[in-house]
Amino acid sequence: MANSDIDFSGNDLQYSACVEFCSVTGLLIEEGDIGLAQFYLEDSGWNVNIAIQKYRQAQSDAHLIEEPDSVPDPAAKRPKTRYVPDVVYLQEVIPLSCGLISSSLPDYKLIVGGQQDYFTAVLLKKTTVQHLSDDIEPFPGTVMQRKIQTVQVKCAGADLTLMCSHLESTKDFATERVKQLKIAFEHMKTAAVHNAVIFGGDLNLRDPEVVKAGGLPSGVSDIWQLSGAPPDAKFTWDTSQNDNLRLPFKVKCRFDRLYLRQAYGSGPKVVPERFSLIGKKRLPGCHRFPSDHWGIVCDFKVEEETK
Repeated sequence: MANSDIDFSGNDLQYSACVEFCSVTGLLIEEGDIGLAQFYLEDSGWNVNIAIQKYRQAQSDAHLIEEPDSVPDPAAKRPKTRYVPDVVYLQEVIPLSCGLISSSLPDYKLIVGGQQDYFTAVLLKKTTVQHLSDDIEPFPGTVMQRKIQTVQVKCAGADLTLMCSHLESTKDFATERVKQLKIAFEHMKTAAVHNAVIFGGDLNLRDPEVVKAGGLPSGVSDIWQLSGAPPDAKFTWDTSQNDNLRLPFKVKCRFDRLYLRQAYGSGPKVVPERFSLIGKKRLPGCHRFPSDHWGIVCDFKVEEETK
């Protein structure tokens, strides 16, 4: 969470509590850590001492996951990795997270879409994905520091243009969000003809906004729809199940989306095989979900075009 996303107007005591929490724990307000402070303080009824204790306990628990040398059968004790993706799109990454991600995932190359506050990032599996180049383009009308992050790669014999973004949030900024979606679709249309293009992230989209943007461009597909529109993978923001934000209302939205444009002409085709959601289990210790959004998992196969 970015510092600019938090409104303490009219409540100096809460802001002071966050400042004190950061001062004691060593977190940095200017790098967006105030959001983490707010999380622990809210969870502790704004009692600074209790919040600090919970934070330190969480840090201690995190360091205790390393296996002791005396375990007879390390393979039996090591947590099983359920997913080993080739590519991961991330949104709302903060500078503090970057070091944690890189140290925790040494098999992946982390490509960030910014340096301050919060930003997108793309993870590439080093053994399966060749990183060619990357670029960041801010949206001209954004008031929330939103950008398109583009990464050119080669994977499984296919040339891919990966586009990750976090479009403007909340219904009040629907007009700007539609403008951003139009820009993203234009980027998909004009990408290198021999590349398949995969665009996605937390797009905060409502279906009428796609219509206002002119609908899907020719050759661009909504991967959820392309995968048969599985109903159990439709809503990525579901406050009836996910209580991270403790909102007083229940709503289901398909905010997070993936779009695909195949390479033009001959060459490999990227075909989605499975579309599902992850992140539905609470984390031990804090008993929260990994995010207030569910994550998307999409399996693809690369097919050589038959001549």
